[in-house]
Amino acid sequence: NAATLDSPLKFSNISTDDGLSQSYVFSVTQDKQGFIWIATEDGLNRYDGKNFVHYRHNVSDAHSIADNFIRKVFIDSSGVLWVGTQKGLSRYNQDHDNFDNYLASNDNNKSLRDNVVWEIYQDHQNVLWISTAQGLHKFDRKQNNFERIEIPNSTIQLTEIRSFFQDNNNNYWIGTYDQGIYIANTKFTYAIPLNQKNKWNLAIPAKSLFDIKKIDQQYWLATEQGLYIVSNNYQLTKHFTTISTGQKLLSNEIRSIERFDDSHVWLGTKNGLNIIDLLNDKLQSYQSNAKPNSLSENWILTIFKDRANNMWLGNLATGLDKYNPVTSLFQHKLSQHKNKKVTINSFAQT
Repeated sequence: NAATLDSPLKFSNISTDDGLSQSYVFSVTQDKQGFIWIATEDGLNRYDGKNFVHYRHNVSDAHSIADNFIRKVFIDSSGVLWVGTQKGLSRYNQDHDNFDNYLASNDNNKSLRDNVVWEIYQDHQNVLWISTAQGLHKFDRKQNNFERIEIPNSTIQLTEIRSFFQDNNNNYWIGTYDQGIYIANTKFTYAIPLNQKNKWNLAIPAKSLFDIKKIDQQYWLATEQGLYIVSNNYQLTKHFTTISTGQKLLSNEIRSIERFDDSHVWLGTKNGLNIIDLLNDKLQSYQSNAKPNSLSENWILTIFKDRANNMWLGNLATGLDKYNPVTSLFQHKLSQHKNKKVTINSFAQT
């Protein structure tokens, strides 16, 4: 219910005290069984709403997860969980509750270039893409190996790709960690930098692209220089920053973008949560404070919306802050009859 966003949001914190393996949360997703999977700096977590199951690397078990430092969790179109770690890519086997691991090999050019996995993405053709510190890879399902992507006759080094995205024109947006943003064609015969003169006259000087989402046929870009909104034909339509006229962001460093409903988009920043009303561009701001049920930490690394419309905010200090729109609608009412005893006779769950 969008109306709830006009009043203070209530969050519940899920931390190491509740069973989370570690308090830095980098990525969150949900599988087809409804489990929430959480990537932390020390282990993978599976959460059923009450209990946690931890997955950690075991040197004596080849089918344990590749490493404990996890940056990315991703569910593909077949419902398979992929996990990007600091020391390899892991694919979860639900039947055996273990992992198949993909590691770099110096004598195999069909393997990953290196083991530091940054991003996992599936495009419109259901092709799975993996980016590592040293490059971009396309997964070949039939051969169960990787094609290393190169751009012919180019000095561009596609390294440390933080975000990867296919747009309506089937071009690929490539967001590096600190080398700018590029748009490449389907066959990767070119990659055009947006911080230099280009054929669309689209000037985006940002060095980093942390997240990109399509919202109402426009592309929303989370950068270290604020939020850029780009039209379907590559024209800049809006730019939100901390010094924008009128509405101001809490921080120019935006790590995550997630749509809440038809008219609200949530931005996870380095300094709290901003919510944009799509109808009027009005900005709301939420930060950690002394009040109960406020955000527990301002540096938000990821925002994920599950199938029940809960919003999961992973942060850099206290784990997860969860917003449940259903419980937020529940109001506590006291009896108007001061001298009459009120008894609750029964409960039911829909």
